[in-house]
Amino acid sequence: MSGTMDVHTLYPAIGLFKSIGQTVFFFGMLCALFSSTRQTGSESSLKFKSGCHESHTTKELQELQSTELGLPIINTLPTDAFAKSRIPGAISIPQDKANFADRVARAVDAKTDKLVVYCANQQCDSSEKATKKLEEAGFTSVLTYKGGAEAWKKEARTSAAAATG
Repeated sequence: MSGTMDVHTLYPAIGLFKSIGQTVFFFGMLCALFSSTRQTGSESSLKFKSGCHESHTTKELQELQSTELGLPIINTLPTDAFAKSRIPGAISIPQDKANFADRVARAVDAKTDKLVVYCANQQCDSSEKATKKLEEAGFTSVLTYKGGAEAWKKEARTSAAAATG
């Protein structure tokens, strides 16, 4: 056996496609098919934005926050919205500023470190824009908490009511 392997030997399915674009599209579709976003009740998802997406609930984000001490949680909204949309432990780095990726880089040890970005709610696209900017800047472990501050607060109210009820 030679020291080099042909990509078609490793991944025979690639030979079925006429171009690299078709191959990328095929594997992208497979990724989308086998990825699922789990959402139950008031819980929102946290999407891992590296290749296929992994989904997590608000409770899972809380567990991640408690097990990964120092996990950067970044509110991507403008500074004036931070007080109303703050999740405990979060810092404010608005994604609409020109130096967004540089400021995030200073908040984490390395671009490979896991970090969470979020905004106001599921309709807000600030965290998705932030994720795209960070990925373009070379960050590899960006988690996007789609439910944002609204889902976090709703879950906190639900948990508090269950604890007292």
